[in-house]
Amino acid sequence: IIAHGWTDEPLNIDYRDTRIDLSLRDEQLNAQVSMLLPEYMALEGTLRANLEGAQSLAGELHLDMPDLAWLNALTSDITDLSGQAYADITLSGTLTQPRPTGRIIVDNLAVNVPLAGVAYERGRLFIDIDAEQQLTLEGQLAGVSAGELKFAGSGTLAELPNWRLQLQIDGEDLPLLRTNELVVD
Repeated sequence: IIAHGWTDEPLNIDYRDTRIDLSLRDEQLNAQVSMLLPEYMALEGTLRANLEGAQSLAGELHLDMPDLAWLNALTSDITDLSGQAYADITLSGTLTQPRPTGRIIVDNLAVNVPLAGVAYERGRLFIDIDAEQQLTLEGQLAGVSAGELKFAGSGTLAELPNWRLQLQIDGEDLPLLRTNELVVD
């Protein structure tokens, strides 16, 4: 796959062992995806949905992105993006009331935001969703030049799409904007 238009250079994505199976029979939807994009990501997932009656839903998603650097090609607003991302999500419930559970991790995140004149490193984000649909979130981000930010939060996904999240942020001297006209820490 060669994608053009996001940046000056084309993004070449070599894909192997990619398979998407989709079937709809007797009001039952079954989907399975298996995708290996060497150097970019591996994705495995299944989904089963009953489209009538109770409209039950079941599925799993496993994502492994060992290097986020390739995402630099998707935008010119950030540069030097690096880090890793992983996700293991299980889906249950119904079509009208899905119930995701699992964990999402972003680790060793670093990014430069040239328009804002700031760069960050040592970024971490952990998101956990338990069986009661309670969400916990924690993470940190350090400025390359100075400062650090830590955050933690909790919320609920029990009444999707009406979700809520409370977030506590603590830190000092983290650069948010560093231009000739304005400095915000």
